[in-house]
Amino acid sequence: MAAFHGFPGTICGSAGRPEACCPHMEDVAMFLPWHRLLMAQMEEVLGVQAMEGVVRANLLPRHQFIELFANVVEHCREVGERLALLRPFSSPEGLVQGLAMALEGLEVQIQEGVLEGHPDLAGRLADANLLTPESTREQRACGLDRLTAEEKGRLKEHNDRYRAKFGFTFIICARENKAAAILTGLDNRLGNNREEEIIVGMKEVGKIGRLRSLDILQSLATQAKL
Repeated sequence: MAAFHGFPGTICGSAGRPEACCPHMEDVAMFLPWHRLLMAQMEEVLGVQAMEGVVRANLLPRHQFIELFANVVEHCREVGERLALLRPFSSPEGLVQGLAMALEGLEVQIQEGVLEGHPDLAGRLADANLLTPESTREQRACGLDRLTAEEKGRLKEHNDRYRAKFGFTFIICARENKAAAILTGLDNRLGNNREEEIIVGMKEVGKIGRLRSLDILQSLATQAKL
């Protein structure tokens, strides 16, 4: 990916004389346009790799596919089983849409079980290093492992209030938020009723599952090149 960022010089410059061209300091006006181009190029490459992952996922024996996708929704193997029935997928987006269909098809009791099965953010399981590998990476990505004692105490208090009110865990896609936004979101969502929170919580479960699924496709594509 370094080449996409302008160094080593493989993109800009004249024919036969490539040069680096990431204008961090030279041209501030070009900073945002250039980095949007960078992101577009990276997304194109990652999209090709994800497609390679879809091909491999389609070819996996059913039991291997289910094992691989068993935890895209935390502790809910049934989603992986339903997803397996929807193969073959024509694209990463098709797999993500299949995941959405699998989630929408869950009975309310199972949805509540999914919400109950998620660990508290920065809770006792995190303190004891007992989170699943996926949850560990996600909570670290948004900085929950770096909360101050005061922030952690506030989060625990709100988590406890949330669970007491709704009967399940507060869920938010940690990879799409930072610690401060999570604390604010918890404050705001405490004002919802239970039916609203089941809907909101399952939407967040879907976001988490989407990112986990794309991670799996990326991993499959990488393995194919080894």
